Amino acid sequence: MFLHANGIHSESQYFDIFKDIYKAHILTNRKVQRYHHLYLLLLFIIAIAFSACKNRPFQGTKWDLGNNNAEFQKVLEFYSQPKDSLKFRAAKFLIDHMKGEYYCKAKNEEEQDSFLRSIPAQIHIPFPDTSSQYEMLRRKLVDDIVYSAIEEGKVGEPRYQKYYDRKSLTAEFLIENIEYAFKAWEFPWARSYSFDDFCRYILPYRCGTEAPGPWRKKYYNAFKWIADSIEGSDDPLDAATLLNEQFRYELSFSEALKKCGFKLNIGNHVDAMAYESCYGQARIGVCMLRALGIAATTDHVPKWGHISFGHELSAMLDADGKWHYFNFGETGPKKDLKFVAPKMYLKEFGKSDQNKTVYTDATELLIKVYDLAIEVNASPGDDVYLYTFGNLKWEPLCKGINKESSVLFENVGVGKRLYLAAVPQGKSLRPVSYPFSTDTTRNITYYKPESAKTIESTFIRKFPEWGIYNPRRASIIGGEFFSASKPDFSDEKLIYKIVDTLKYNWNILEVPEQKGKYFRYKFPNSMDSIFDGPAEVAFYSSNGEGIPKIEGSYFASPQLSQNQIDLLTDNDILTYLQVWSYEKETDLKVSNYVFKKQKDDLWIGLKPDNETTVSHVGICPRNDKNGIYPGMMYELFYWNNEWISLGKQKAAGDSIRYADIPANAVLWLRNLDEGREERIFTLKQGKVNWW
Repeated sequence: MFLHANGIHSESQYFDIFKDIYKAHILTNRKVQRYHHLYLLLLFIIAIAFSACKNRPFQGTKWDLGNNNAEFQKVLEFYSQPKDSLKFRAAKFLIDHMKGEYYCKAKNEEEQDSFLRSIPAQIHIPFPDTSSQYEMLRRKLVDDIVYSAIEEGKVGEPRYQKYYDRKSLTAEFLIENIEYAFKAWEFPWARSYSFDDFCRYILPYRCGTEAPGPWRKKYYNAFKWIADSIEGSDDPLDAATLLNEQFRYELSFSEALKKCGFKLNIGNHVDAMAYESCYGQARIGVCMLRALGIAATTDHVPKWGHISFGHELSAMLDADGKWHYFNFGETGPKKDLKFVAPKMYLKEFGKSDQNKTVYTDATELLIKVYDLAIEVNASPGDDVYLYTFGNLKWEPLCKGINKESSVLFENVGVGKRLYLAAVPQGKSLRPVSYPFSTDTTRNITYYKPESAKTIESTFIRKFPEWGIYNPRRASIIGGEFFSASKPDFSDEKLIYKIVDTLKYNWNILEVPEQKGKYFRYKFPNSMDSIFDGPAEVAFYSSNGEGIPKIEGSYFASPQLSQNQIDLLTDNDILTYLQVWSYEKETDLKVSNYVFKKQKDDLWIGLKPDNETTVSHVGICPRNDKNGIYPGMMYELFYWNNEWISLGKQKAAGDSIRYADIPANAVLWLRNLDEGREERIFTLKQGKVNWW
């Protein structure tokens, strides 16, 4: 056979073509008859060539195929008939683009697969009031199941081995993938995609480094009913939206899977309805979409620019060639997300450099962008990159166009961000600009520190207090502290009631002194279905020299387990309770979740070793521990082509104060004792502006 620009032609087709040419020559020029033997000889040579082509080993790639050449030859021979011309081209696309593609396969694969498949059967949630309650409970239960299985030896800790596709994939696997990809391409919503779209975004058998498996056939058969459900629609967005709804609230992130080192395997992770990271979530989404003939790939956000990490999303192509990005199993894809990122990249199958994935810049296809022209002091030939502050360091986003006195960064996502232009030098960098910020109107502000002009400022945090923290503080309003002489608190006296929002930190509150044999904290009777309980509760007694914590034995209302009592009294403000108001009976035990009937009191009590007097009560809302804490060491830096220290301080309270801070500087406050969540900031009129 011959591969022609317009498809694949068989021997008989080429014979017919040359016969037609021969006849034409005969009719137009009788003199050519004496050369007819040359035409016959030409036809004989073509026949020999076809025979050789049909049987020669596959040589479509220029790289080492290892010992797998025979498997690829089987695939191409399987699609050697004229009717399979497109499938032949599809097979050749996969094989030609396979270089660098690899996967990680569990050494204890059978054991791991069996465990993952068993997870849904272990989850029983008979009573959710809302879908969000169900989602949160399921997530927590998956974590408990994974941790317990590891601790009890029901499944060994994951161990993986690396395999290259070009050396290990079988003809059977590739053929099944191609066959079901073409079946999916026949769905009404898939017919708008070109063959190029099909090859790049439907045909690939994987989108990450997950181990290969028969997911395409399985989920094609599982969800092909969607075609009947949206009969009359040829919009891939309709099909994708309905498919996404099948996973809504059921597909759970599992911190346990991540911490225990599980890597994604599409089939078994979908069976478990759990994923270990946003990368896993996105790749599950892409494979489910591809199984139904919806062009999809992952949307990679290297860094958000205002927080330390990036993200991975699922992205799909609609009938008009527009990309939509969304978190699979959540809202989408019809409802566009309003995420703003400096850069977004799409992954294309087979694009790699030294086994590292190469992404295609698609920022302008996904979000609103602008070009940034930045003043720099660069040398000719410098590769100048746009940097953002990421995981405790400046991290590169994209390369700019160096014009020596300026650099142009094209197609940067519109948003309020702070950047730096610099030249990478190994593991370090050489700045060629001052840090600069942008806003949505293209205004650029440079931050050149002014050492001759200094300011003073007091700091209470090293990391921004996001909006989610306000409900955490509000959730303890209405909480009450009591004293009593009887263990059933039948003669209790109110010590203190929380009526205002407290600090997002440890709160030690002075109260009128009261003696007692028993003390307790009663949770507020919140009308919220879910609210964050405190992280810590304590009682104190002044002795003239200080206010030490009262020691004794803790006990609680029946809803609290001993483990949950420990969470409230372990001196760790990162552990906390979450209270669920619910009217039905349940014996479900889920780590830090407490189920409380609206009319039932929920409380934790303290029995001191001896009768004592309470002078202060202590409470801390659910916390991130990114404030300032007494006894911990902090250090403030400012940026002037490098991070320059303004000195170390041991905190005496819940704030620290620094003087001699250069005006207009980018600052970074570090906790030298613990924690990793830190963000850079600037000061404007004494107020911290986080970046």
